[in-house]
Amino acid sequence: MENIPDEKNYNPYNEINFSESDKLKTKMKPIGRNVVFDAFQIAVLFFPVHILFNALFYMFDNYHIELFALLICSVLSFFVILSDSVKCAGLKWLLSLPITLIWIMDLRISQFNIRILNWLMPDFGEPNMGDFGLASITLMIYAVITVIALSIGLAMCDFIAYINSETAYKIIAFIKKVCAIVSVVLAAVVLLLSIGMPSYVPDRG
Repeated sequence: MENIPDEKNYNPYNEINFSESDKLKTKMKPIGRNVVFDAFQIAVLFFPVHILFNALFYMFDNYHIELFALLICSVLSFFVILSDSVKCAGLKWLLSLPITLIWIMDLRISQFNIRILNWLMPDFGEPNMGDFGLASITLMIYAVITVIALSIGLAMCDFIAYINSETAYKIIAFIKKVCAIVSVVLAAVVLLLSIGMPSYVPDRG
């Protein structure tokens, strides 16, 4: 006798029936993004931001606020690196390294740090050893905080797709958009300042 499939369970098109939980898990994956652009964001939120904030808060003589601002940027980096997989997140981090190196070389060659200090505070001259030492310590602290933030984000990539909350998904997507806007604005500010600020001419008198 020919087996007649149960009408309730019979699916002539062999379609896979996903549960609501499975649908939500699929939907919970972070929005697909350009890996290179995310790597660019990670790079911008590190060295250029440090140089810019260091000059701004040096003018106000308040390094506590600078560290707080840098901590916020580290949190933004955490959200930038969140991806569908650890492999994708790792690729973002890997690509951010040469981009960071390009930023460092460009800002060093253009003397961005000295130029912005003299632009914000005319006749400032050159930073002394104490200024360089404090800036270096701040950079090292920021580097450690950023590495920790990126490492946590990297480790969480295997679990982000299983968040059973559409609200959490919307929050992550919103913060990622904020990160993109902040990174582009900061990069534009640094580039425009680098082009527009006057050259630094040492006073030999």
